[in-house]
Amino acid sequence: MRYLTPLLLSFFLVGHVDARTIYIVGDSTASIKAPEDRPETGWGEAFADQLSGTTKLQNFARNGRSTRSFVAEGRWQTVVDQLNQDDIVLIQFGHNDQKLYDYKRFADPWRDYPLYLRAFIDDARKKGAYPVLLTPIERRKFDTDGSVAQTHRPYPQVMRDLARTLNVPLIDANAFSRDWLTKLGKQASKGYFLHLPAGVNPNYADGIADDTHLNEKGAKVIAEFVAQELEQLPIPYSDF
Repeated sequence: MRYLTPLLLSFFLVGHVDARTIYIVGDSTASIKAPEDRPETGWGEAFADQLSGTTKLQNFARNGRSTRSFVAEGRWQTVVDQLNQDDIVLIQFGHNDQKLYDYKRFADPWRDYPLYLRAFIDDARKKGAYPVLLTPIERRKFDTDGSVAQTHRPYPQVMRDLARTLNVPLIDANAFSRDWLTKLGKQASKGYFLHLPAGVNPNYADGIADDTHLNEKGAKVIAEFVAQELEQLPIPYSDF
C-alpha cells in the first residue's frame, strides 16, 4: 500500500534523475550477512539485483537494531551525513523495537517508535532525499488454525498511520509477507527461511529452525516485492 497526496505529488514534477543512491536502514531482515551466517540473506542484499547501472545501493541495515539503537549508536547520523538531494531512504524497523525488556532497543509503539520514524523522515527531507517507510516483514509463525500470526502488533499499524499523517510513501511488507506465507502454507514456507537440518551446512552443524530470517530464496521474494512497489510510485521513486 502507498500513501500519496496532491501536496506530495507536487514535489515530483522533476525530470529524469541521474545517478543517485538508495539507502536501506533497518535490522537483520535487511542487512548484509557475514560468510559464517550463510545461507541467511537479508532482502537488502537481494535488492541490489533490482537496480539499474546508474543507481547505487548503500545498505546500512544492521543485525539487532531498532529505531532507538540505530540512532543511539550514531548509525543514522552516518547516513544523514552522506545523503544527497534525490536519494531514496528505505526505512524498515519493528522487529527489535518491540523487545520490551531491552532498554537499549525497546521503543514504545505509541510514543518512541513514531518519534524516531518521524526524525528519520524529517532529516531525510531536509537533505532533499525521499524517505519511504516499510513495515517489518512478518515472522514465519502459524497459529493452531493455520493462519499467520501477527507478531509485530501494533508496530505495522503505527507505521501505516504515520505514513498517512506525514504523506510518506509506504511499502506494506508486513501485509505482503503475511499473505505470501498464508499462500505457501506452514510446510512450504520453510523453504524461504533459515531452516536447515543437522549436518547439511557447516555454519549450522546442528541444524537451525529460524522463522525470522530469510535464506536466498526468501530474500529475493521480498526484494522483488519492494522493487515492484517502488516502480508503481511516481518519479523520482520509480526511477532506479
